[in-house]
Amino acid sequence: MVNVTDKGPLVNRRRILEEFGKVQTQIATNPNAWRSVAFRVYKRICKAMGDDYVDYPEFEFWFSRFVQGNFDLNYDRCSDPKARSIIDLPLDVFNKIGEYLKLEDRFQLRNVCKDIRYQVDNWDLKLDEIFYNGANEWRITPTLGPGPFFSQNVNNRFYRDPNSFVMNILKLPKLQVEKLTIYKQDECWEKFIRVLNESNRKLLVKKVQFPCFYPSKIDLHFMIPGVLEEIKLFIENPKRKEIIEIVESEQCQKAKMVYIDSPTVISKFPLDALYNCPRFTLQLGKRPADGLKSKFLKTLMNEGKVQKCVLYVSNYVGVPSQIMNYFNEPEAMVPNFPLLRRYPIPGTNEFYELEDRVELSTANISAKVIKTFEMAEVTDPMETRKLILTAFRAVQIQIAANPEIWRELSFEVHKELFEELGDDFVDYPEFEFWFSRFLQGNFDLNYDKSSDPKARSLTDLPLEVFNKIGENLKIKNKLQLRDVCKDFRFKVDNWDFKVMTFCYKNENDWKIFDGGCRIGLYQNPISFFMNMLKLPKFQLEKLTIYREDEYWKKLIEELDESNQKLPVRKVKVEFPFIRSSKIDLHFLVPEVLEEISVIMKAPSFEVINEFIKSDQCQAAKMVSIETNTCTSEFPLKALYNCLRFTLQIDNGSADKLKAEFIKELIRIGKVEWCRLDIANYTHFFNRYHQETQFLKHFNEENTMVPDNPLLRRIPIPKTNEFYELEYREEYPEGNQVDFVRLERKQFERDPLAIRRRILEEFEKVQTQIKINPESWRKLIFEAHKELCKELGANFMDYPEFEFGFLRFLRGNFDWGYDRRSDPKAPSITDLPFEGFNKIGANLELHDRFQLRNVCKDIRAQVDSWDPKVTEISYIDANNWNVWQSSRPEPYCVDIFGQNENSRCRPGFYQNPISFLMNVLGHPKLRVEKLTIHEQDEYWEKLIRELDESNRKIHVKNVEFPNRHYQSTINLNYMIPGVLEEIKIYLANSNHREIIEMIKSEQCQSAKMVYIESPKPTSKFPLDALYNCPRFTLRVGKVLKSRLMEYGEVEKCVLYISNYIAAPSQIMKYFNELEAMVPNFPSLRRYRIPGTNEFYELEYQGDSVRLERKQ
Repeated sequence: MVNVTDKGPLVNRRRILEEFGKVQTQIATNPNAWRSVAFRVYKRICKAMGDDYVDYPEFEFWFSRFVQGNFDLNYDRCSDPKARSIIDLPLDVFNKIGEYLKLEDRFQLRNVCKDIRYQVDNWDLKLDEIFYNGANEWRITPTLGPGPFFSQNVNNRFYRDPNSFVMNILKLPKLQVEKLTIYKQDECWEKFIRVLNESNRKLLVKKVQFPCFYPSKIDLHFMIPGVLEEIKLFIENPKRKEIIEIVESEQCQKAKMVYIDSPTVISKFPLDALYNCPRFTLQLGKRPADGLKSKFLKTLMNEGKVQKCVLYVSNYVGVPSQIMNYFNEPEAMVPNFPLLRRYPIPGTNEFYELEDRVELSTANISAKVIKTFEMAEVTDPMETRKLILTAFRAVQIQIAANPEIWRELSFEVHKELFEELGDDFVDYPEFEFWFSRFLQGNFDLNYDKSSDPKARSLTDLPLEVFNKIGENLKIKNKLQLRDVCKDFRFKVDNWDFKVMTFCYKNENDWKIFDGGCRIGLYQNPISFFMNMLKLPKFQLEKLTIYREDEYWKKLIEELDESNQKLPVRKVKVEFPFIRSSKIDLHFLVPEVLEEISVIMKAPSFEVINEFIKSDQCQAAKMVSIETNTCTSEFPLKALYNCLRFTLQIDNGSADKLKAEFIKELIRIGKVEWCRLDIANYTHFFNRYHQETQFLKHFNEENTMVPDNPLLRRIPIPKTNEFYELEYREEYPEGNQVDFVRLERKQFERDPLAIRRRILEEFEKVQTQIKINPESWRKLIFEAHKELCKELGANFMDYPEFEFGFLRFLRGNFDWGYDRRSDPKAPSITDLPFEGFNKIGANLELHDRFQLRNVCKDIRAQVDSWDPKVTEISYIDANNWNVWQSSRPEPYCVDIFGQNENSRCRPGFYQNPISFLMNVLGHPKLRVEKLTIHEQDEYWEKLIRELDESNRKIHVKNVEFPNRHYQSTINLNYMIPGVLEEIKIYLANSNHREIIEMIKSEQCQSAKMVYIESPKPTSKFPLDALYNCPRFTLRVGKVLKSRLMEYGEVEKCVLYISNYIAAPSQIMKYFNELEAMVPNFPSLRRYRIPGTNEFYELEYQGDSVRLERKQ
């Protein structure tokens, strides 16, 4: 074959002349056939010389000249007029050409140029169905045409790659597929879904069908919700979790009908998964199971989520279904329609209509009974007025006989109408208006009420009258009144509901008491509580729980999901017959809760320990525990950290065990008050019991109290406090109860004893002061420190000690001096503001936070200081740094957690979480930079603390410099809008996690997001950045940008080359004439369609800048 690179114009023309000479005789014989002869000659030349040897228009031009007898090969075509092309055709002619093109030819034509693409996109694609049954069996059925296109590569009838074909279809703006049928969800189909996800597209389909019996794992997310109207599923071996996922998908929720067909019998099908499906048709196994199906229908009505459903109940003509026998409530019957039922929906003007229908299938001559279960609304005004007129005529004679009772009859008729059609079918004022018109003989149903003056309502009542009405309403009615409008809500919220006690046993046994009287109940305690929590002044006096069943757990879940807790003062939990049942009180407000009372059987250490450590127990004023477990089996150790409690255990004494428990409580020193039952005897056994020997275990001489043998006082070392242990007997209701009370108290301070002790300390250092008088203050401070070490830190405050010491130093030894007449001593809060600020200027950061916690006055002044924290850096649990602008070196931490200072570093909190939480609590905190080297478990612990305190970090720049980072980066704890710059190094780039990060409010509002990755461009998920407004990207290799195509980017900088010797060639991909900027060869400008904006692309050597401008 001749090398095509050697061809020249004359050589080409000479070759065309040679070929013309071979067929010249044929053309002379039949001149009209010259064009077909020319095309065959052209085809033969291309086969011999190559497809791009010469294009056909050029060949035909010279061939036609030779036919006309013109053999001049030197003719210059430069002066010829421009040849017309297919795009110069009139639009109607071009459209007629398109009508005869096959689908794949349309796509090839579409890719020729922009002008043709615009015209092809205006053609209606008219696809009826896309059918898929594996990688080798695709079928596309257009609305017009001889038949479908197939996926097999036979006679070039279809694209070789079905994924590519469908992705081309999706580019068409007018695409709408009538039906999609999927027989298999194999690897090829999953690949297609991945391509869809990566391109951020969804299929525009009206109907989808999965005709084979599938498992219940069916994916619908790739179809557009709202467009998808009908879903048909054939499910084998349904699983509850997977059915719920299908039903809760946006596609199912918005579809007009979901058809489910399964061979599974109804007893094994997870019917509860369909409770939230608005519209569905269900056909199951052939067993009738009328009882189960009727129960399912009734549950659907109770849930109230379904709008329409069809349930197949029988497939046999000879054995009709008996399901209607389960729906024989008199109020649901419809006169003259024995196969129809209507069930009002409480609290609405809607009802459920249940209809029994029979369909005969001519194919198999079998009957199918269909239950249509749909919600209908009666909203036609004319129909409403006709019903009122019918009701009026029923009582017209009674009113004529006794006109004064018309209002009473009107009310009764309205009530009957409500019972039949629903409580809010029509409100009474509207009903009474039309009833009174008919009473006056005016039967015009077309009267327009819009011009009538506005009727006065309950909201126009004076406030004191409104409040008097509320005093006589039940709680349920108050809550209903509250939901009427905003004006009512404001007034009702000012009422005191006075709900005193709530007792729960099970779903059907619970009580509410208001000031000792039982009041009306909601049918649903969950609904009651969720409504009560809306009230700003709601507080429950007492809550009693007898059982934590599934329904109670459901209530707790509702509270957790709404992020609310119950405000209760006293709670009582009684599980006397349940062994080691967990006690969960996390749903109660700790600050409100005062008393907790628990009755349980055989509790384990884990149960009691977890219960005592809860915030609720630690905040309560008293925790009472009662159990029938003997002392030796009860986990007493779990109570060591309980501050205030009462423990009532078995009737046996077990004096030694109880005494050891009390001694351990005293040794640990955390308990503030406790009561422990020693013995409990009934009246009958009082004369037989022996006296307890409990106090013999506390016979130390220094604990005895004169004149009170039942009292002991045990000093607490290094404090001026003691534990008071008292043995007592009580006789409630004829029974004898022996118990001990342990209470932590303070010694009464004896002024003379204190001053005597100060004098002793003065005498020890008196000689040193005489030798060196200037050291008196230092010696006083050291003496006070030793005294506090011996007697306790709070035995005596320093100002009191210094006052007595100074009097002795002046030679005044009068111990009886009364200080009550002294003027009040000034404190640090009395300092002038500027003096206080000078003190603060010299304090370390952690000392400031300690000073801030002294009192409210000091906190207000400290908060006015600028903490000047410029940077926080976290490397790992043993390496934190905090920089201040006022000091050259950072604060550092070496050991994470509460322990001793094992390293010599500048002052820092021992617990960096505590330190940082104090920093974040400062109102003037402004961090310039936050650097996070590792997001380990300790960092996550800090984030949890931030979330629980509902705080975010006020930081301008954040950096994640670790080159081993995964792409899971959490930015939610930083304030959006304040955060300006984000720098991230991603070693492993996960598509989904990068998208989540980009979608975050922090990234969307940041001025610039810097991303660096060692991965080559081909492996980096670039499409994840399409919605990032401003970013800089540095990746491994060269990139051809697609960011302009999506129009979401405002500014980005893309690093394209790291090698000076090998400059990037990226600009050769941006050589469109309309994008060129004169005199600026490294600049391109691309207009954004539909706007007055453009993208500016600038080549900067090692990077490319893309910016959206006007």
